[in-house]
Amino acid sequence: MKKLLNKAFLISTSLFLMTNIANAQNSVKTEEISSEKKEVSSKKRLSFKAIGVKIDDIKENKTTINIGNLIKGQSGIVVHLYDNDKRLIVANAEVIDSNENTSTVLFTKFNDLKQNAIPTSKRFAQKGDILVLNYLYTSSLLIAPTQETFQIVRSNFKYNNFLHSDVFAAKLKVDNQPYPKKEEIQKFAINQNLGTIFFVVKQNVYVVDTKTFKVLTNYKLEYEKNNLQLPFYTRVEDIKTSPLTFSLFSNDSNLTYDEYYSNILGLK
Repeated sequence: MKKLLNKAFLISTSLFLMTNIANAQNSVKTEEISSEKKEVSSKKRLSFKAIGVKIDDIKENKTTINIGNLIKGQSGIVVHLYDNDKRLIVANAEVIDSNENTSTVLFTKFNDLKQNAIPTSKRFAQKGDILVLNYLYTSSLLIAPTQETFQIVRSNFKYNNFLHSDVFAAKLKVDNQPYPKKEEIQKFAINQNLGTIFFVVKQNVYVVDTKTFKVLTNYKLEYEKNNLQLPFYTRVEDIKTSPLTFSLFSNDSNLTYDEYYSNILGLK
């Protein structure tokens, strides 16, 4: 049974990635930006729309693209196209610097799919491959303290597909982890093919890149501080700590919702 479930997961994951890579390739045709035609904005604003550009040069696993005003920590993937219609993800990408006209992108190994049953490639990002930034940014996880804030954020970001927090809470319940660590939140979001994580903390909505875990932007959202739910708003009840790991979470249990997630995000 376990082998059948793993096989089903691999098939569904592969189909999901193939579909999204195809969408990313299509975005290249409509969103590739040249320095001659691009309008430069004086303020860096986060876009959830995928940006595609061909890689012209690589030096020390970095490239410079003619797209400015990106945000440090924005991530993406590199797609290698071959045999006309076949696609292969060969690297992860992260924006490490950006000015009004250009941005520097760092390439690292793509290891999101850690499955021994899936064949891997030794190929890395090369000249002529396609860089797709903001990959899966509209697929998101939402961490909110109340049902009201949960619903407000979902309503304000109608173009984002939010995986319900109940799914994450169900995993935490199975794992006996009532207080998810940064690494556990990040790993879950990556495994679920989510590009962004929304945290409602301290009267703000913080949008975080799943892979880099860097805050990309934040928006004001005022809410009552009464009855904030830990670990977050969910309809899953009784997420309890295992007796064997109680000591690991004893300090976290004394924190408020805002204090707990402020620590995770490194907020002052």
